Amino acid sequence: MSNPSSIEPPKWAKRFLRWFCNPGIREYIEGDLDELFLTEYQTHDLKTAKKRYIKRVLGLLRPFALRREPSYHNRFNFFSMLKNYFKIALRNIHKNWRYSATNIIGLTIGLTCSALVALYVQHELSYDNFHHDPENTYRVAAFRPKGGGWFPTLPIDHAEKLLQKEFPEIKKMARFRRTKTEYVTFRDKKFGEDHALITNPGTEFFDIFKFEFLLGDPKTALEKPNTVVITERTAKRYFGSELPLNQVIQYDTMELMIGGVIENVPTNSHLQFDLLIANKNGVENAASNFCYFLMNDQFDPEHFKQKISNLGLSPTEDDILSEFDVQPVQDIHFQSKYTYELKPPGDIRYLYIFSIIGVIILIISCTNYMNLSIATYAGRNNEIAVRKVMGAGKLSLAGQFLFDALFYSFLSLPLALILMKFCLPVLNNLMEVTLDERLLYSPTYILALLLVALFTGLLAGSYPALVMPRFQAIQLFRKQLFKPNKKINLRRILVTFQFTLLIVLISAGWIMHQQLQFLRNIDLGFEKEGILKIERAWDLGKWENYENLKNKLLMHPHILNVSTGAVPGDEDYGLNFKTADSDIIHGDVISLSVDIDYLETLNIRSAEGNFLFLDKEEKPQLSVFINETFAKRLGYDDPVGKNIISNPGTEWEKERTINGVIKDFHFSSLRHQVDPLIIYAARERKWVGQNVLIKINMKNVSEVKEFTHEAWNTIVPDEPIHMEFMEEDINEFYDQEDRLASTTIYLSIIAIGLAALGLLGLSAYLSSLRIKEIGVRKVLGASAQSILILLNKEFVLLVMIATFLASAVTYFILQHWLENYIYQININPLIFIIVGSISLFFVLLAVSYQSLKAALANPADAIRYE
Repeated sequence: MSNPSSIEPPKWAKRFLRWFCNPGIREYIEGDLDELFLTEYQTHDLKTAKKRYIKRVLGLLRPFALRREPSYHNRFNFFSMLKNYFKIALRNIHKNWRYSATNIIGLTIGLTCSALVALYVQHELSYDNFHHDPENTYRVAAFRPKGGGWFPTLPIDHAEKLLQKEFPEIKKMARFRRTKTEYVTFRDKKFGEDHALITNPGTEFFDIFKFEFLLGDPKTALEKPNTVVITERTAKRYFGSELPLNQVIQYDTMELMIGGVIENVPTNSHLQFDLLIANKNGVENAASNFCYFLMNDQFDPEHFKQKISNLGLSPTEDDILSEFDVQPVQDIHFQSKYTYELKPPGDIRYLYIFSIIGVIILIISCTNYMNLSIATYAGRNNEIAVRKVMGAGKLSLAGQFLFDALFYSFLSLPLALILMKFCLPVLNNLMEVTLDERLLYSPTYILALLLVALFTGLLAGSYPALVMPRFQAIQLFRKQLFKPNKKINLRRILVTFQFTLLIVLISAGWIMHQQLQFLRNIDLGFEKEGILKIERAWDLGKWENYENLKNKLLMHPHILNVSTGAVPGDEDYGLNFKTADSDIIHGDVISLSVDIDYLETLNIRSAEGNFLFLDKEEKPQLSVFINETFAKRLGYDDPVGKNIISNPGTEWEKERTINGVIKDFHFSSLRHQVDPLIIYAARERKWVGQNVLIKINMKNVSEVKEFTHEAWNTIVPDEPIHMEFMEEDINEFYDQEDRLASTTIYLSIIAIGLAALGLLGLSAYLSSLRIKEIGVRKVLGASAQSILILLNKEFVLLVMIATFLASAVTYFILQHWLENYIYQININPLIFIIVGSISLFFVLLAVSYQSLKAALANPADAIRYE
C-alpha cells in the first residue's frame, strides 16, 4: 500500500469543486472531502476511494452548479434569487419603517422635481418642432442702419420680389403681419383683440405651419378673401356653445367669415395668435411683413442671403437694408436677438439654471438614500455577517443592495406620478406655460420616467453595493465598519457635496432676489407709483374727447394730474433724426408724442430749458424736448434753440426746434443703457395717443377707478375701458427673472427639507456606532454638553467647507448672470456667511436630536450594547 501522505484526490475533481462551490464554505467542504478520501483509501483501495470522492463531489456540486447547469435551472435559480431579494426588502421595510418612509419620501420628491424640470426643459427645447417640416423652415430678417438694428421682417418690396422671381430652393412662402389692437363685434357683443395676424388668402400658411383643426379644412379655411381662422378659446368666447363655422364677425371695419377653428396655439410656438385673417390688401399695404419659407433639402442659407442682396433694389432708397439673416424656425426661441419679435424670446442660460436645479434636487435625494441606507445597514451587520459566513459572495450581497435601491426607486415612481399631477398646474402657473397633463401618461414619458427611476436606483444603491460587501464577517460581527476617523472618506465627501449644492441654491436665490429688488427700487428718473394707465386711448377718437375726459377726471379730489402718451413698457419703433448742420442720421431714437402735462404727471425733471412757454406757443408741435443722452449724441454744448430734422430725405421731413433738455429716464429695461429720446409736446392734436395717464393719491383707489370708469362711459359709452397701474407694466420687464427666482426659492425649500431628512438618518447611524464610546465617556465624567459637541463637530466642519466651496461657485455663476444688467448690485460676502450660518443652524437642529438621545442615555445600557 502506498504512503497515505502522498496520495491525493483527483485534481480535476478538486478544480471542479473550487470552480462551482461558494467561496464562503469551500474550505470546510474541501477539508471534509479530503478526510473522506483518506478514510476510503485506508478501508478499501485507491480506485474505490477516487470513485467515492468523485461521487461525493458531484453530489455536493448540484446545489451550487449555477455556471454549468442548463438554462432552465439558471432561470429557476435567478428568479428564486429575485424572490429572496424581494422578501428581504419587504422585511427590512417593515422592520425599519421610519428609515424606509424617509427614503421613499425623499426619492418621490426627487423624482417629482426632476421629472417636472425635464418636462419643462423638453417643452422649451421643442419650440416649433411640431410643424410639417421644421428642419427646412426658415425666415428672413434684415438689418436697417437707419431703423435701429435687426428686425425679423422684410420691407414689402423685398417680399414682392421674392414672390415674383424664381428661386428653385423655395418650396413654399408665407408672409403675414401683426395688427394693432382692434375690436371684434358679433351681434350685440364686442371683444377687444390684440393677438391677430393678417396673411394672404391661400393655403401657404398652413402648408408651412401645422396647427390642429377642430373645425374646417386647412386646405380651404383661408382660400377666400376676408375669411378668418380662430382658436378654440376665441370660439368659446365669441360663440359659447354655438357652432362658429361660417359665422360672420366684424373686425374693425372688415366683415370676416369663420373658415376654421384650430386648437389653442401651443405655448411652445413663437407664433402666438387668436385670429388669422386672410386679406391681401392688409398684407400688401403694410410697410413690412414676416416672411417664412419652406426650403428643399439642398438649401444653402449663405447662398440664399446673397441672392436676396442681389434682388436689384435701388441703393438710394431711404430704407436700404445692409445685411440679411436666414434663421431656422427652431432656433428663433433661444437665438433671436431681433427687435419686435412675435413673442419675447427665451434665454438658454435660464434653462440651464433650471435644469441644474432639477439635477441638484435629484442628486440630494440620491445622496440622502446613500446616507440613510448606511444607517439602515448599520443595524443589519449581523444579518450581512451571517450571510457571508453561510456562503454569500460579494456579487450576491451587492445584488441585494442594488435591488433594495431599485425597489425603493420604482416604489416611489407611482407616488411621483400622483404628486406630479397635483404639481403640474402650479408649474404651469409659475412658469406661464401650458404643459399638458396627458404628457405624464404618454408611453414616451413613462419610458423616460422608468429610465430615470432605474438611473436613480442604481446611483442611490451604488455606494452600499460597492462598499458593504468588502467587509470581512468578523468586522461586521464586531461593528468595526465605518468607524469615525480623521481620513477623508466617501461619506464625508457626499455630505459636503450635498451641503455645497444646498448653499449654492439658497445663496443664488437670495442674490437674484436682491438684484430684482434693486431694479424695482432704483430711481428710474420718473415717478411710477400712483400712475393709473388707461390703455387703448385711441378708442376716445378725436382730441376733443380726450380733453373732455381730462376735465371730468380733474374734478375728482384724489386725481392730481392727467396726461396722454406712451410710457415705459410700450413698444416704440422710433424715428430717424439729424441735426440741421450735419449729414449723420441717428436711427435709434425713441420718439414720444405727448401732451403738455406729461412731464409733470410722471414727475420727469428738467435739466435745461423752460417748459411753461407751451401754454402760450401757437405751434407747440414744432417744439421738442430731448434727453441728456440724445444731447450728448448730437454733440451740442448747449442744445436749447438748435434745430433738428426728423425723417430726413422723405416726404415726412420736418424741421423742429429743441426747447428743453430733460433728465435721463429709463424707457426700457435696466438691462440696457438709457436710449436717446425725443418728446413732442402739444396742447392739441387731431387724435389721441396710446394711453391716458392719471396721477392719483393712493388713499381711495377703488373710488378713483369707479369714477374714472363712469367718466369714460360718458364720453365713449360703446368702448370698454382697460385700466391698470403703470408699475405693473414696468415689473413685467423682469418677469422671467421673477419666475426663475421664485422657482429657485421653492426648490431650495424642498432641498432643505430633503437634506434635513437625510441628516436625521445619518446622525442616528453615527450615534449608533459610538454608543459604547459615549457610555464609557459618561462613566468617566463627560457631560451631555461635551458629548453633543463631540458628535456635532464633524458636521460643523463639513458645513464650513461646503460654505467656502459654495461661495466660490455661486459668486462665479452669479457674476456672469449680473453681466446681463447695466445696473447691478455688488455681491456682498456677508450673504454667504449668513446662508452658511442658517444651514449650520438647521444641521445642528437635525443632528442634535439624535445626539441628545445618545448623550442622555443610561451609560450602563450603552456599555452593554455590544
